[in-house]
Amino acid sequence: ILIIGIAYAYMEIRQLSYFKAIIEESSFSHAASRCGITQPSLSQQIKKLEEELGEVLLVRSRSGCQPTSAGVILLEHAARILEQVEATERLFEDRAGQSQGTVSIGAIPTMAPYWLPERIAKARLDFPELQIEIVEAQTADLVDQVLNREICFALVSDLDFPVSGIEEEKIGEEAVLLMTSLDSPYSEVKSVVELDLDSVLSLQRGHCLRGQTLRACRAHDYNPKSRIRCESIETMVGLVEVSMGVAFIPSMAAKAYAHRKVQFKQLQGMEFKRNIKIISLTGKVFNSTEKAFLLNLIR
Repeated sequence: ILIIGIAYAYMEIRQLSYFKAIIEESSFSHAASRCGITQPSLSQQIKKLEEELGEVLLVRSRSGCQPTSAGVILLEHAARILEQVEATERLFEDRAGQSQGTVSIGAIPTMAPYWLPERIAKARLDFPELQIEIVEAQTADLVDQVLNREICFALVSDLDFPVSGIEEEKIGEEAVLLMTSLDSPYSEVKSVVELDLDSVLSLQRGHCLRGQTLRACRAHDYNPKSRIRCESIETMVGLVEVSMGVAFIPSMAAKAYAHRKVQFKQLQGMEFKRNIKIISLTGKVFNSTEKAFLLNLIR
């Protein structure tokens, strides 16, 4: 009886996997190729699934294969079930001592070089066999990669708007400081209103720090024009160093440039901070290795 029950459960899971593949590929033939079975076999399995549920799940048309209203409902539950199955498999792989897997981490460019290296080095001591992949990209790209399951989680600041399928967890915050050259006429400024409109350097569009800087300045009735836009904090530091302007950079980055010919200060009356967040797929079940590694990383 146990063997029959296991076989039946496996059949149901396999059918859900086939069904999900058809919708993702919008094609029976492509899904069959992806699943490694023949198209007639795939069609037969979907027919059995429809008979068991008593509903038509898929409709074929010239534009491809689309789910019916019942199919949409099933897809939502199928995705959760398959995710749980994968999580269970990973859990027992860990119990068997197979923790030499891979953890993929994403991080925005204004955090990756300043926040990750030391923490990864410490966390790696507990996971010497673990393969660690790091993806450095802007927030929008990291969101896409989390949604596509290309990375386990990502380190960001703030999302411009809530994203369906993404969970955010705040793990900290930090001050954002004004950076000036040592001999800049702005080295003695005490408030944002003392800055020239054209003096503030910024990052290119797409970097969340750029938007945060503009919003913080505007909140104090200051609207910088930012004539010079940089692709990295490193470039901004170099330009500030030769008195090409001033810039706002996070305190984690400021520590890395303490040896340069620049200085940092928090302006009076301007509490400029940014959040540090971890984003992951909604409902994602981390295996024990991923969970332990993440806890090591953020502690």
